[in-house]
Amino acid sequence: ILMWVFNVVHTRCWIYDDEVATNGDEKGRPIIVPVGDMFNHREPPNVFVRDSDTSDVVEFAYTGESNANGDDGLYLSYGLTNPHRFLVIFGFCDTSMPEIFSQLIFTDPSKEMISLCCNDRQQMCYKTDDGAISNSIWDCIVYTLLNQIPDEQQRFYEAHLRNDTTEKKRYHQKYALEAALTLRPHVTQTEAELKALIDKIDVIVENINSTGGSVTMVHPRLLMIRRHNDFLYTVYGRVRNRLNQIAHTETQRRR
Repeated sequence: ILMWVFNVVHTRCWIYDDEVATNGDEKGRPIIVPVGDMFNHREPPNVFVRDSDTSDVVEFAYTGESNANGDDGLYLSYGLTNPHRFLVIFGFCDTSMPEIFSQLIFTDPSKEMISLCCNDRQQMCYKTDDGAISNSIWDCIVYTLLNQIPDEQQRFYEAHLRNDTTEKKRYHQKYALEAALTLRPHVTQTEAELKALIDKIDVIVENINSTGGSVTMVHPRLLMIRRHNDFLYTVYGRVRNRLNQIAHTETQRRR
């Protein structure tokens, strides 16, 4: 019965509000609202949740926008940037996510690193369409690199506190090569792990097919898991390409 309760609760809720969880998880809190839990997920959504100004209830606001293909359904955003959670909790693979969590985890972060959003999974993201890397990731990498130069590290952090984006950009550009080379191993390792998982799934599928079996009958979720891994593998490949380009450009510039 515990598994049944878990399934009912976690598949009928979504993330709401703009608070940051203390464990560094997704922003906000999970809520369940009768009728509201019938909305499916889409990015971008065409329905938003907001607090009522007159009573202790939530309201659903329709933006009036339909999908490009003429779909006139009503969709919420479930508020996640971690595609693993869509797969594990909701049981589907969302390849339309505009951003994914980078899987960068900083153990025992300082208060400065937390201020730089190292624990915020909605800030520590990669763009799925082109592999762009969020400013929060660059901030955390550069700040970590500057451990070796305490005075510059302090100046960089002070620029962050006063929201001096010009000064922060100067640091990003100055240490672009070092930051790219620092981040790249994590990206390439994650990409290699995903490729290994995809290859394992392909072997399983081939073995089932060779015996005349049906993959969907033997492992009903296997092809969806492969699609999930392939989506992430593609995104990490785009991030790697971007880092390689930065490293190449900066190496040429410094010669």
